[in-house]
Amino acid sequence: MASRQQTLWDWASESAQYNVEEIRPKVKGKLALGELPAAPAREMFDMIRKARELHLGLEGYLGKINLSLTNNRRRMLTVKLKREAKTRAPYYELRLHHMFLGCGEEVMAQLVGFIRGEDAARQQIQRFIQRNREAISHDVEHADLNDLGQFHDLEWLMKKASDLLQNDPELEGIKITWGRKGKGKRSIRLGSYDFEQRLVRIHPSLDQRWVPGFFIEYIIYHELLHALYPPVDDGSGRRDVHTKEFRQMEELYPHYKEALAWEAQHIHLLLQSQHDE
Repeated sequence: MASRQQTLWDWASESAQYNVEEIRPKVKGKLALGELPAAPAREMFDMIRKARELHLGLEGYLGKINLSLTNNRRRMLTVKLKREAKTRAPYYELRLHHMFLGCGEEVMAQLVGFIRGEDAARQQIQRFIQRNREAISHDVEHADLNDLGQFHDLEWLMKKASDLLQNDPELEGIKITWGRKGKGKRSIRLGSYDFEQRLVRIHPSLDQRWVPGFFIEYIIYHELLHALYPPVDDGSGRRDVHTKEFRQMEELYPHYKEALAWEAQHIHLLLQSQHDE
């Protein structure tokens, strides 16, 4: 199955470069749309507009918000109160399922109440989610997954990578599988993360005896970071896939430098192996 990672900002940067001001959210915080499902052009622009309106509306009540619109199947709403590193000014990190796009003023007010910890608002939001459950994607079929290779067990390696990330609740439910061999001669995509299916794919060329487990674990760790730190608008209408926070977390992988060195030394063998079948 081909990875479905083209989303709103991918399309916007390619097809709407002359309308950047219309799609760039003029807000205090960051707006991340990387997990929204792909859609036809007209629907994409409509979702962008609704995302911008929602972000602006929430900030009108609560001040700065870093908002991520998701396609999460288990957590429709998570919020964290944080503080700026230098000024210690408070702001919110809010992850919100795309079912809330276009929700209207009443539901927006309930969201504000939820974020502020009001019990009545929490109950109202739970009822809203129940009424809109058709927007939640279905799980990928387990029968379509293949996590046990000839030499490496992806499920075990992903558990190790998740442990390094303190088993963040946002990682719950993510699945992993070996992908398909590519046909490229000059490049190879060793791993990918499908936001819509919450699925990590690992290139099958890594399932060889001479490929060390720590390197595959690093690739998995990298892909899990995409789930924790989704792409954001960089302020110019383009997506920043590897944010500063992403890079900082990536460098915390215990064998980070070792993994990069191993890849540099062996990438030519991995490129060759994808054509050996």
